[in-house]
Amino acid sequence: MTQIIYADLLFFINFLADFLILYLTGVFFGCGCKLLGFLLSAALGAIIGTVCICFGNTGLCALLVVIISPPIMCFIAFGKRSVRSFG
Repeated sequence: MTQIIYADLLFFINFLADFLILYLTGVFFGCGCKLLGFLLSAALGAIIGTVCICFGNTGLCALLVVIISPPIMCFIAFGKRSVRSFG
């Protein structure tokens, strides 16, 4: 049985989920709302997630999705303050 993945829908749903999570995090912590940063960060997360799911969930993709992409997304969305708060 063949599984069909619609990459455009996968990207769109992932983009909306990432944007909503980043936006609500910014509102909750009072980090300010930079719409362009949220859009770029959500797009990056959606691209990484879509590519990893479409081309196989290997160890490298899992590393990208779980460990590397969230800090990069927070840095894009919230700036240098978010990187300092990780330490």
